[in-house]
Amino acid sequence: MPEARHAYCLAYLARECVGLAERGEVWANRMATLLYEMISTTQQARDNQRPLTQKRVETLMERFDQYLQEGLDDHKNLAPLPPEREERKKTTMPGS
Repeated sequence: MPEARHAYCLAYLARECVGLAERGEVWANRMATLLYEMISTTQQARDNQRPLTQKRVETLMERFDQYLQEGLDDHKNLAPLPPEREERKKTTMPGS
């Protein structure tokens, strides 16, 4: 994506999904498994100096989109988060 300015590491995203799965989000377990599969698949392709086939990329991305949509759908059914409150008390420094 030429317009992309930042990318997240798949391993980081997978760890975040594992954390969500540990809190009962079923879709996140499937997503974490897929992300680790993507990491392994691309590493094997690099090691073998062979690009992934277009079909393989499409299959992985279709699953990614499916699991992402599952997560979005699950979150639509959650209660909204409470509004943020300022927790810190204002303090003054001596002499200010």
